[in-house]
Amino acid sequence: MMKSRYYCLPAKERFAKRYAVAADVHSTAKQAVSVARNNGDKVGLQKAEHALKEAGVAVDKLDLFKKNLKSFVKLYEFLSQIIDYEDRELEQLNVYAKHLQPLLQVSRLEDEDVDVSELELTHYRLTKRAEHALKLNENTGEYGLKPGSDVGTGKPHDPEKKRLSEIIDALNDLFGAEISDDDQLHFANGVAARISRDAEVMAQVNGYSKEQVMHGVFPKRIEDVVLDAMTENEKMAMEILGDQNKGRDFALLILRLLAGYGKSGAPPLATERT
Repeated sequence: MMKSRYYCLPAKERFAKRYAVAADVHSTAKQAVSVARNNGDKVGLQKAEHALKEAGVAVDKLDLFKKNLKSFVKLYEFLSQIIDYEDRELEQLNVYAKHLQPLLQVSRLEDEDVDVSELELTHYRLTKRAEHALKLNENTGEYGLKPGSDVGTGKPHDPEKKRLSEIIDALNDLFGAEISDDDQLHFANGVAARISRDAEVMAQVNGYSKEQVMHGVFPKRIEDVVLDAMTENEKMAMEILGDQNKGRDFALLILRLLAGYGKSGAPPLATERT
């Protein structure tokens, strides 16, 4: 495994550089939009918004590459149990893609490679995410299954739906699959809504960078609100209060939710995803 990771590192480094450049361009364009809007510069705003859109497309293409890589691995490993492709190069590509895909997560792009050769698997846990009753004698049915030919045909998502999808994925990482997406998002939206009514905190959220906000009163206010909600959402509250890292991750997640509220306080996000 370590040997496979070694061969994946050059690709990871190339991807990380491209992603960092794209993210930096997107951040710069976003700031330009804000400056032009504050200055009332309509021409500058139009140019900045166009640049922001192009920068967003560049980031989306890189995200789509990661998604397609993961889809290829899943599809190949499923079909190869049914069909003997007798293709050594295709098998090698699958092994390479399988080890590369986890390294392309945004949170891991800056991580140094860790030697885990001394680790030994002692136990594992299986978690049921969902189950469906397939009625094989029916010609039609809405099972949500797409043909393998759809792999690699995805397009960049709508920015707001993409943001919601990322938030739900982050919530799943925090709370696990035992709690439904609706319950998780309801809990997070409830915390964000209470925070949005705190003038002192919102002044910091709207006036400072994410790093500065996380060093202010914001994390403590999150803890206070979670404690207040503890009787209604005890399990999720205990997950946050019992783990400092999860507490910080949840605070950052609420910060992202608040970004979608706007100055006047927009309604909570819905759970529709594509």
